[in-house]
Amino acid sequence: MPLIDKIVDLAPEMTTWRRDIHAHPELGFQENRTADFVAEKLTQWGLQVFRGIGKTGLVGVLKVGNETQSIGLRADMDALPITERNTFEHRSTHDGTMHACGHDGHTTMLLAAAKYLSTSQNFRGQVNFIFQPAEEGIGGAKAMIEDGLFEQFPCDTLYAMHNAPKMPVGAFAAVPGIRTAAGAFFDIDIIGKGAHGAFPDQGVDPVLIAGELIVALQSIVSRNMRPTQTAVLSITQVHGGDAYNVIPSTTRLSGTVRTLDMRLMKKIESRMDVMVFVRHMVQTVRWISESFFTQCTTTMPHRKLPQISAMNWSGAKMCIAIVQREPAQKISLLCPKLCLAVISILAMVRIVTRSTITTMISMMTHSSMAPASSQRL
Repeated sequence: MPLIDKIVDLAPEMTTWRRDIHAHPELGFQENRTADFVAEKLTQWGLQVFRGIGKTGLVGVLKVGNETQSIGLRADMDALPITERNTFEHRSTHDGTMHACGHDGHTTMLLAAAKYLSTSQNFRGQVNFIFQPAEEGIGGAKAMIEDGLFEQFPCDTLYAMHNAPKMPVGAFAAVPGIRTAAGAFFDIDIIGKGAHGAFPDQGVDPVLIAGELIVALQSIVSRNMRPTQTAVLSITQVHGGDAYNVIPSTTRLSGTVRTLDMRLMKKIESRMDVMVFVRHMVQTVRWISESFFTQCTTTMPHRKLPQISAMNWSGAKMCIAIVQREPAQKISLLCPKLCLAVISILAMVRIVTRSTITTMISMMTHSSMAPASSQRL
């Protein structure tokens, strides 16, 4: 498709706009300067400007003729909490904030469309230029809709686009149906017990639990979603500790989930909840298991404690059978670490729910001791 000469002529001015916006990035719902910049331009070109829609969002309206049809053109304005390391003159002037996702370009493109259409007016109907705040995961679109965006500015059709740096210049990509995924953010705070690094037995290591969770959470998509379903779960942040020789008391995992189906989002949330809960219970029972083995030292002085990492599937199946047949009588006879591994497996294959896990843990910690001769697998 040939380029429109009058839009090509706008290129130097568009470059100036983009560089100004790039140099002054603002996070979601804080795009006050950007909104002022946009509103000033739209007003200069004769558009009606409506502000405060979704907090810092705004809409410019251009109407030509008496026709009732209308379209919406949308762009986002917010930046990301990233420190820019570029050295060009229009780099970010706000430490820790950068237009790293290209929303400065999106805003510029929509401004250029508004200027061109306001001068050419080679259409009939109404164009709603929607400048959205807070696209980066904190609900800017939702805020605008809840403020009555489409009641005030009804759109027969709505168009938006996103830059794609790896695509050839001048190329566009589109698909039928859903094109972009829904996104969610999450934080998992693991509260353990701090200790000196030389005495890990005196603490509960939240870093170790975090490591287990990082691996375990990846099984949600690979082992709970059908091959034809699309979902991504990514751990993108790990925070814990500030000394080489101290086990911290807390660790935080943060990340994102993306999916094309909100039902999958709910499913992933549910599976994450169970997995995190299981590992919380593992640490709850850890101290109880120490007491358990103290009581058993006289009858099993040389017993080697099996490690979860060395457990095989045949042993797990045997334990599952015992748990399912006589949980109240048998669950306390198992090595607590092995039993907890079984609970984890049951949770991952969806045999038990969170409430069932709580019951099993309770039985393990409160059932009476069996004779030493019975304490064998």
